[in-house]
Amino acid sequence: MKAHQSLLQPLIFRPVMTLVAATMLLIAGALAAAYQHHADQSEQRRQLIVQANILAASVTAAITFDDRATAQEYVNALMLDPRLDAVAVYNEAHREMAGFQRPGSAPIADSLARGGRLAADPLVVEVRHATWNAPEVFELLSERGVGFCNIDQPVIGKSLEPSALATGPVGYVRLHGRRYDTWFSDHVSIPGYERYNYLYSASELEPWVERTEKVAGAARDVYVITNNHYQGKGVVNALELISMLKGAKVKVPEPLREKYPELEKISSEGPLEPRLF
Repeated sequence: MKAHQSLLQPLIFRPVMTLVAATMLLIAGALAAAYQHHADQSEQRRQLIVQANILAASVTAAITFDDRATAQEYVNALMLDPRLDAVAVYNEAHREMAGFQRPGSAPIADSLARGGRLAADPLVVEVRHATWNAPEVFELLSERGVGFCNIDQPVIGKSLEPSALATGPVGYVRLHGRRYDTWFSDHVSIPGYERYNYLYSASELEPWVERTEKVAGAARDVYVITNNHYQGKGVVNALELISMLKGAKVKVPEPLREKYPELEKISSEGPLEPRLF
């Protein structure tokens, strides 16, 4: 009898272990699928934000000169992206100047009024024209818990000037650079990246340290985005801002230190290799 029992034990053990292994594989597969779904959503969100930023930069001149046809041309180019249900550009009178909406999709205004598909995510509004600098605009954003994007940009005509406002739980600061000579240029001889080819000086960043601290005092979370990204200049200025805000030195990547020697004074570590100069 004992001999029979000893022979049965491996036979019983194998199906149990097989079932456990199959269960673990199913769990692992579900986790992998969930992670991939989240990663895909994050990447799609990132791509849409990039498109929105490009559109905002492209139509600024068209809005300034009330060129609806040009604004609509920029919007029409986005119709090729099947992920976009609707796109709209608003002018200084807060009225839709250009846009499109696919059949069956909710109007943008209605979608935002109800929270729409973005209800699970914090919302921040970025505008560029000075006419948006109005109490009723900030009251509306505060009522809906939508953040206001405080921007630094070339102040040309009625461009919005720097601010330090928090109208929602998320405070937002975005530095675009100050390339006055290329900001509104669409000339074919000037590459698109030249619009953001700008390195802020320490004296230009100091007022933004104060503004960021003011925003932080009124918001739950604060994000500071340096959009002067050409040749890593946005990273340089981000490190300088972090150092100013913390009042301490920061870790600086070696390749960045070599290209921008001004980072030496805020670097918490010396160069990897001794230098003659």
